[in-house]
Amino acid sequence: MKTKNESLMAEVNPTRQLYHHKASQPPWYVRCSIPALLVLIVSFVFYPVLQNGFVEWDDAVNFLQNPHYRGLGWEQISWMVTTFHGGTTSR
Repeated sequence: MKTKNESLMAEVNPTRQLYHHKASQPPWYVRCSIPALLVLIVSFVFYPVLQNGFVEWDDAVNFLQNPHYRGLGWEQISWMVTTFHGGTTSR
């Protein structure tokens, strides 16, 4: 028979009970089916992207014809954060 103190402790902290009811887990293939299904759906949706070519909207202006974009030194970084090259400003 449990004492009053043990009964109170069992109510406050149910893990201290002598017998635990362990919930059964589903099999591994059921647990893995949801992530596998998500991977298949995402792969199916984004598969057409693999057949697209390189989009050359402004790469020639920004990278090939830009003399300031030659390296990653302090001069280039200060130019990158202080210019509007290829962009427009609204006035």
